[in-house]
Amino acid sequence: MLLSLLPHQIAAQATASWQWATRAITSTTSSEDYSEGEHIQVDGTGNIFNSGDFQGRMTVGGTTLVSSKSSDSYLAKYTPVGTLTWIRHFSSTEAETIIKGMAVDASGNSYVAGYYWPPGVFFIDTTLTLTYKGGGFLVKFDPQGTVLWVRGVESGIHGLACSPTGEVLALGDFEGTLVLGNTTLISPSNEPSSFVVKYDAQGTALWAQQFEGRSNDEAVLSLDAAGNAYVASQFQGTATFGPLTLTGSNSNNDVFVARYSTVGVPQWVVRQPSPDPANEELVWSMTTDAASNVYLTSSTGLTYSAPHQWSITQYTPQGTIGWSYLSNATENGGIIGLTTDAASNVYLSGTVAGTLSLGGLTLTSSNTTDLDIALLSFSAQGTPRWAVQAGSITGSEYAFRVALDLTNNVYVTGALQGNTTLGSLALPQNSSSYEQFVAKASISTVTATQQARRREVLQLYPNPVSGGIIQVRWAHVGAAPGQLLVQDALGRCVLRYPLAAGQMEAFVPVHSLAPGVYTLRLHSVASTTTGRFIKE
Repeated sequence: MLLSLLPHQIAAQATASWQWATRAITSTTSSEDYSEGEHIQVDGTGNIFNSGDFQGRMTVGGTTLVSSKSSDSYLAKYTPVGTLTWIRHFSSTEAETIIKGMAVDASGNSYVAGYYWPPGVFFIDTTLTLTYKGGGFLVKFDPQGTVLWVRGVESGIHGLACSPTGEVLALGDFEGTLVLGNTTLISPSNEPSSFVVKYDAQGTALWAQQFEGRSNDEAVLSLDAAGNAYVASQFQGTATFGPLTLTGSNSNNDVFVARYSTVGVPQWVVRQPSPDPANEELVWSMTTDAASNVYLTSSTGLTYSAPHQWSITQYTPQGTIGWSYLSNATENGGIIGLTTDAASNVYLSGTVAGTLSLGGLTLTSSNTTDLDIALLSFSAQGTPRWAVQAGSITGSEYAFRVALDLTNNVYVTGALQGNTTLGSLALPQNSSSYEQFVAKASISTVTATQQARRREVLQLYPNPVSGGIIQVRWAHVGAAPGQLLVQDALGRCVLRYPLAAGQMEAFVPVHSLAPGVYTLRLHSVASTTTGRFIKE
């Protein structure tokens, strides 16, 4: 079974301050029209890159895209304050075009990979780019959104990762013969095989490997700081990775995690434990931290339909499990997105309908039927840090992926349905369909020690007070000015008394107050502390 380690400490109380949010306009001519953000990244100067899918007509930042046949895809760049810089449209002449991965390097270049199917012609905006009979694409753009290079394969690409220097890792499937740079891969007996390939920043294939046994298109990839490659997906029966073999269920999908060296040598592969051997497993997101630990989000259930349990698992650089948490079973929502900060803290994004509990963190939605945004964080050791729920009772909010900037502001993307509010930001619906959104939030936390300080009782003397002065003392020193508020039994503010920064005592004049019971509140940037007194 998946490990369920007990948290080492009580998580901090957290609030999200939403800085800005944008919502697409989806014009519906069909009940199948929609738009949604699937991937999000932030470059070193705070620009935001977002990719996703849409069908019908989608307007983002004043630019309107119209899908050609079925689902098309887009890549958009926003300024640090949420203004659209540019957007690119991916389509084909026949049916769907889906981006399965997006990444950004340290120079602000962006990369997308995915597939178009059935046979047709692949376009970026209105430029004919590839003419494979249905296949995969990998595209690199410069910071201005200009295409630098395109690579295509006559099969789908289902995962993507890149390094800060622009080395790119991609994964897909093929049948027959596939040539990637100087490497020729041949599938056995013309049965489907999978490949993983690493390109340099100029789009030259550095190495390519094939493996057998993958049973589902979903795949996630990551590169660590040293350039080692990590791949996770699903398999049935036996999976082989060069000389390495992994055995799983013959009837259900299990999850594997594999590591390749910097030159493409398979180093280890492990099967992720399941709470039930009969369950179907599915991967969602993967990332690494500065110490080359690997983090994976996945789901498990008896079928691919709800209910599911959701997990976050840390693997060490040697492929052993460091820690893992498994959620309660949910009919809707779950944990999908994943990233880490410079201190190796883990950030998760997803949705909650009802109650979601994971690793000592619990979130509850605004109501039991609609979905809200779920944001959670753990330390590199698996200690729960904080959890935040966001959304409104009038709509549903889906947070598919999460990203961070250099100061750990949180960015999420996904889809909204109905009228939505994020903090003080109103995002009214433009149609009855799902509509893409991008939002930025800063997370404020209060530790358990700070919470205890903020719950302390004010010392009031004398109490009851019959004279004109009451002495008020408190232990917590405020770093900024504050004030004392006196409220009567009806909650009306009847007295305000200003406080200087660092002040820990006040003599409050109450001679003008009528006899009765009063509440005294100490307000500052750091805390709110309450006490009561009787005026005789």
